[in-house]
Amino acid sequence: MTIREKEAQMIEELNLLPDAQERLSYVVELGEARPALPHEQRVEAYRVQGCQSAVWVVPQSEGQRFATDADSTIVKGLAWLLCDLYSTGSAVEAATHVSELLTATRLDSQLSPNRRRGLGLVMNRLRALAQAQAE
Repeated sequence: MTIREKEAQMIEELNLLPDAQERLSYVVELGEARPALPHEQRVEAYRVQGCQSAVWVVPQSEGQRFATDADSTIVKGLAWLLCDLYSTGSAVEAATHVSELLTATRLDSQLSPNRRRGLGLVMNRLRALAQAQAE
């Protein structure tokens, strides 16, 4: 499956929920359900700089291309969705993809400007890590 196909599938599934507030509640549930990163991976080297919340994105060698954690449940759920998306397809494809997931599901309308900016930084970090994996 390509990253574009995965994103279309994720958008379709999220948009089955009637409104953006319910989608955000679902994202919170995702964040609560995700396991925490091991303490040794919650280090500055993996921290996404400039985010309001502490967010870590860790490259993986098996299964998912990325793992994530955050000190905010909402951010953890959103970052997990992005990691799941950017773990799809080739590293080259992930390095060049600009996600429309938050906009197409109107999740961005439920976030403060600081959170939207921070999630943009998470996407930039994911693309940079994918680029490094592609080289």
